[in-house]
Amino acid sequence: MHQLQGSEAASLFFGLIIVAVYAAVFVVLMAVTALIYWKVWAKTGQPGALGLLQLLPIVNLVMLLILAFGEWPIERELRELRGRLAALTPGPAAPPAAGDTTLVPPEGGAG
Repeated sequence: MHQLQGSEAASLFFGLIIVAVYAAVFVVLMAVTALIYWKVWAKTGQPGALGLLQLLPIVNLVMLLILAFGEWPIERELRELRGRLAALTPGPAAPPAAGDTTLVPPEGGAG
C-alpha cells in the first residue's frame, strides 16, 4: 500500500476542506432558497410545501406556470364574496375588479 508523503497528504487535506466548505455553502443556499419559495407559495394561499417543488428541475417550470396562470385561492374567495355582496345589495353593480377592461356605462344615462 502506498503511503502519502507530506505534500500529498497536505494537498488531500486541503482538497477535502474545500469540498466541505463548498458543500456547506450549497446546503445553506438550498435551505434559504427553499424557505423563500415556501413563503411565496404560502402567500398565494397555497400550501407552502409546494414551494419545495421549485427546487426540482423541469418541475420548477411547471410550478411557475401554475403560479402565473392558475387561480389563486384569494381570487376565488374575492369572486365568491363579490357574488354574495351582489346578491344582497339591490342597485348598481359593484365596481369592476382591478385590471378589468370592460366598459362600464355612465350612471344617469345620456341626457
